[in-house]
Parts: sequence; structure tokens; C-alpha cells
Amino acid sequence: MRVSRVIMGLLAAAALAGCASRPVNEPIAKVDPQSGYRPYLLLPKRQNNELSTLFVLSFSGGGTRAAAFSYGVLEELRRTEIVVDGKRRRMIDEVDLITGVSGGSFTALAYALYGERLFEEYEQRFLKRDVQGELLSRSLNPFNWWRFVGGSAGRSELAADLYDEILFEGATFADLPAKGGPMAIAPAPTFRPGRGSRSSRMTST
Repeated sequence: MRVSRVIMGLLAAAALAGCASRPVNEPIAKVDPQSGYRPYLLLPKRQNNELSTLFVLSFSGGGTRAAAFSYGVLEELRRTEIVVDGKRRRMIDEVDLITGVSGGSFTALAYALYGERLFEEYEQRFLKRDVQGELLSRSLNPFNWWRFVGGSAGRSELAADLYDEILFEGATFADLPAKGGPMAIAPAPTFRPGRGSRSSRMTST
């Protein structure tokens, strides 16, 4: 009898949790090409780097290994110095744009968001963390089961919540221009076969 009450209580709690919903960004009624997070608007404003050269990094996917590899690339660029106009500069400061897919996109977006702070926190906050284990634990939590029914995004939604919590801290693309670092673009697939989508703009909410 006691077990059945516990089960009923968990189901009731899960049902109540299902009444909650993730906030949905307001649809863009009109696109303004002269505003927003766009390379042709922001790259000319980049400071402290060589404007005559466009330095782009493109990181591939492959889960945590890809995230670690791309992080290693940034570490090496940070250690490597070059001479520009008679002045010594770190190569990483010359990077204008970073793009990445899957695991590589985590490093690209995190560096655009945190800059130097990435090298102090990224390993512990993400690379050396059992992210898959935490995601599995959340999937097995009865309070999250409502996400898997009624057309919810399910596991992807749980993952988005976890990544936001442990790494991105609620930031959006609207927060990046003020950081002063390189631009970041995260390509992603759409539900249409053979079509692609490039994520470089988000609302500020």
C-alpha cells in the first residue's frame, strides 16, 4: 500500500511538472539586415587584431573528444606568438570567427562567451565532467518523465537544460557582441532532408 502511494505521488508530481513549459522565443516579424549578430556588421568593429586578415577556425564534431581537441587548438594558439606590424601578439587574439558542429560547437560558443575565462574553467565544468551520466540520471528522474510525452523534445530538452546550467549560464547570442571576442556560428541540421541551418542569431530573452 505504501509503495502504491509513493508511485501515485510521483505520477501526480510529474503531471504537475508537465503543466510547465519552456519559454519560446518571440518569432521575428521582420528581419533587419543592418542589426543583430551578423559577421559583416560586427567583424569590422573588432579591435586589437589585424583587420586586413580574416582568421577563421572551424571545429568538427565528435562528442567530448571533439570538444577536447578544439580546446587543445585554442590552448596552442594562446601559447603561440606572432609579430604583426612590429608588435608581438598571441595568435588566438587574431581569431575573428569560430564555427563548430556537435562537440566542436561547445568550445566555439564557450570561448566566444567567456574568452580567457575558458582556460580556467572549461576542463572542470565540461570536459572532465560526466555529462552523459548526468543526462542519464535526469532522464531516469520521474519528475522529468513528462518531457517525453505529448510531443515534448524529451532528451534534447533535458540536454539543453543541462548545458545551460553547467556551461552557458543562460546566455544567448545577444550577449556575445559585448564580450569583444571572436564571433561564433553553430551550424545545425533542420528537419528537411538535405537542408541546413546556421545558428548565429538568437533573441535577447
